[in-house]
Amino acid sequence: MFSELITNPVFLAILTIISFVTGSYQLFFKKPKYLLNYNLQEVELVGSQTAAFGDALTVLYQGSEVPRVTSSEVVVWNGGSEHLDRTSISQGNPLHFEVPADCVILDCTVEKVMRDDSTFSVLVTENRRLAQLEFGYMNANEGARISVIHTGTKGQLEFAGAIKGSPKSPKRKNIVLSSKMSGKRVPVYLKASAPLLLIVVAGSIGMVLETLRYLGYDVQPDFLKLPDVRLFVNFLFLGTTVIGSLAVLWAARRPYPSALD
Repeated sequence: MFSELITNPVFLAILTIISFVTGSYQLFFKKPKYLLNYNLQEVELVGSQTAAFGDALTVLYQGSEVPRVTSSEVVVWNGGSEHLDRTSISQGNPLHFEVPADCVILDCTVEKVMRDDSTFSVLVTENRRLAQLEFGYMNANEGARISVIHTGTKGQLEFAGAIKGSPKSPKRKNIVLSSKMSGKRVPVYLKASAPLLLIVVAGSIGMVLETLRYLGYDVQPDFLKLPDVRLFVNFLFLGTTVIGSLAVLWAARRPYPSALD
């Protein structure tokens, strides 16, 4: 009975369609109730990432000598389905930008907001290592762009804090991995999730197996050689390849609202 069921093409097709619909919904459309996202891009305006300037060159920023100047553009937006307001921010762990102890924040300003009455503001602390971010409210898919000028290197500025009811917040939408190439740190940006990676891996395995079969290598298990099972597997691998391609295009889109460009 069970063997007949798992080899029934109608049952397998229905199961595939259900998996496709639920997987697509989870990947593309489902949003958590409360979530604060941010996107961070940095560029060193003056200076070296590995060391400060030597005695041959002195850099002044508003009259003060600094080792380097790095500009960080941070887009913060509401990625959940419900609005956020000032009461959503944890009082014990407010939202803030932070640099290491040997660095300082030179300037921090709100460059752009989607709503003037959202009252975004940033306040740099006296020791200039922290800049606290506050806002009145943010509706879903609304936010602001903040510019942070500091003396750290790329990757040293952190955005942290806590949103009530959202343990993942603030969530960075571009994950930065580091690899070493010729002694240099190479940033690699990945925008992927577990379902996307699973889809891509499944599709890749399917293509490898099919390629080996066409080349004459008998590497597939016997149950995959049954006509009905092979039809289902081919349909499944084709579907995962299509979904994976769409997911990659979806992940490569602008992660934040276009109004904040």
